[in-house]
Amino acid sequence: MPHVITQSCCSDASCVYACPVNCIHPSPDEPGFATAEMLYIDPVSCVDCGACVSACPVGAIAPQAKLRPEQLPFVSLNAAFYPDRPAGERVPPTSKLATVIDAPKVDARESDPLTVAIVGSGPAAMYAADELLTQSGVRVNVFERLPTPYGLVRAGVAPDHQNTKRVTRLFDEVSRSSGFTFYLNVEVGSDVSHSELLAHHHAVVYAVGAPN
Repeated sequence: MPHVITQSCCSDASCVYACPVNCIHPSPDEPGFATAEMLYIDPVSCVDCGACVSACPVGAIAPQAKLRPEQLPFVSLNAAFYPDRPAGERVPPTSKLATVIDAPKVDARESDPLTVAIVGSGPAAMYAADELLTQSGVRVNVFERLPTPYGLVRAGVAPDHQNTKRVTRLFDEVSRSSGFTFYLNVEVGSDVSHSELLAHHHAVVYAVGAPN
């Protein structure tokens, strides 16, 4: 039961980055992205994880089994974008992303959970936290230098692009997850050092933008 894109999209590409198996094209690094009327999900590669549904800021993606009758033509429209190809080849031959790297496996820990610090709280940080928290036995602490989270999604989206800001609903869900903690108004390098983060975390992910 693959997921299906059901309308012309906003070209936000959040779904592309959220997909763990690289089955949504054209992606922003492919030539056809700028002129594409919509994006397409490969029904052969889709693993029905639902990550794209949560990431889509305009609610344009749905499981095939839940489509309304007028949306059913999008099933064949999505599939038609992808040419026939050898079994096991997940992406179209024209794609620059020729291979899909399997996500690393994280062994569950009953004690001493894997703890990761993420510096920054914009989209890159929140998607990283979302992916980490899909694994059992993982805790994520997000450090943000501002008193409010979500970076440019909160502060840099024009007032007439409210659909784009809907992705904060996903981020709100992530922040309510068990194992997630926000530390706002904390600047790494001033209030806390990199070495101090490493002393209390197994890994540190830097997901900050360019302030200057």
